[in-house]
Amino acid sequence: MTSAKQLLPAEIVLLRETLKLSEAEFASRIGLTDRRMLKLLETGDQRPSEQINKALLKLLQRTAGRSPKLKRMLAAVKERTVDF
Repeated sequence: MTSAKQLLPAEIVLLRETLKLSEAEFASRIGLTDRRMLKLLETGDQRPSEQINKALLKLLQRTAGRSPKLKRMLAAVKERTVDF
């Protein structure tokens, strides 16, 4: 069994900033209706739901080719996954 991959709060911020998206645009892309929830995710005050986490990972995978930073982040997230 594999544990769930999850972006850290700093990685969520880096992803949004690297893609040059406003908080509202980024929130919309990952399925959030309220950008205030994004702030909670970015500060670590709230953990992403499974649905939001999947959207974050999908966005990272689709855009990793655009930036070396995102490519490194994707590799780091994949390394954090532990097989049981």
